[in-house]
Amino acid sequence: MPWAVGLSALFVMAMAWRHVPHWALLAWASSVIGMQVVRWSVLRGLPTSDRTHAQRMRIAVLLSGLNGLAQGSAVVFFYDMTDLQRAVVSILLAGITAGAVGTTNGQPRVFKAFAWPVMLGLSLAWAITPHNGSSLLVDGAMSVLCLAFLAVQNGLARDNYRALTESVSMRNEQIR
Repeated sequence: MPWAVGLSALFVMAMAWRHVPHWALLAWASSVIGMQVVRWSVLRGLPTSDRTHAQRMRIAVLLSGLNGLAQGSAVVFFYDMTDLQRAVVSILLAGITAGAVGTTNGQPRVFKAFAWPVMLGLSLAWAITPHNGSSLLVDGAMSVLCLAFLAVQNGLARDNYRALTESVSMRNEQIR
């Protein structure tokens, strides 16, 4: 997933390059990619850490939330984007959110910490950013569709986590 996230960040940066100050785009892309590096290095060591399970979960949720805020902040560039560019950014953010169902194993707190800032921010951006050529109806519909997508992904994450916990329970029963 880090490669897809990094490539998505570079793609967003390229689309907004003509409209947004370069320092802002470079700072944003650096924060997104830097967050991936921090997550990778910290999460890699958590399973063998001396920390309690609750502490490890808090760290995972915090990192997931910070990652969601970094990713989701791409919507600050919406203001000067064309409708096509906004749609592409929306697809990228929705795709990363869908991928988070798998990368978080659907763990509810970890998934929601990432997905909610991304998709709620995206929905809000569609609702309040002045439209460039499309109708207000389209912008409003996109805002609602982002929320619907988040609801569907929450359900998929819940089901994924339930399947994982049931599978682990069955495996533990077999070992006994």
